[in-house]
Order: sequence, then C-alpha cells, then structure tokens
Amino acid sequence: MRAGPWGAAMAWLAFTLPSAIVLVLFAFGAAVLDGPIASGIVHGLKVVAVAIVAHAVWGMARNLCPEKTRAGIALAAVFTVVLVSGPLGQVSAIVLVA
Repeated sequence: MRAGPWGAAMAWLAFTLPSAIVLVLFAFGAAVLDGPIASGIVHGLKVVAVAIVAHAVWGMARNLCPEKTRAGIALAAVFTVVLVSGPLGQVSAIVLVA
C-alpha cells in the first residue's frame, strides 16, 4: 500500500516470482529423480520445510497471542482442528472461537 500498484508489482517480481520459479524447478527435478538419493533429497527438504514453518508459527504466536486470553483461543482452535478432521474441523474452530 505504501508504494502503490507499481510497488506491489515490483515486490512481486523481486520476491514472489523467483520463489515460484525455484519451486517449479524443484518439482520438475523431483519428478525426474528416482532412487535412494532422490528420496533422501526430498526427505531433507521436508525436514527443512517443517523447521521453517515451525519457526514462522512460533513468531506469529508471540506477536498475535501475547496474553493468556488470545493464547487460549488459539489453542482451542488448534485442538478443534486436530480433533475434528477435514473442513468440518476448520469451520468448527472458527465458530468455536468466534
């Protein structure tokens, strides 16, 4: 919003587009590779992805749930989504915490 539509387009070109290209190249590479080496590479990428997502979730939790009330609401939503699988769990979490 600070730089307007041109700033948004430049940010997309500089940040999102290269990431998308790298992801597509990895997908093509993973489809071509076969065997134990490819399996190890994919497993390593999954481990790194879990670590990155966990770090992001931890950072968001600290910023978005600084007090016990919001932390309790977030935990109730997490438990609802985990215990009730599928779309019903997601809708149930939204209704519960609303």
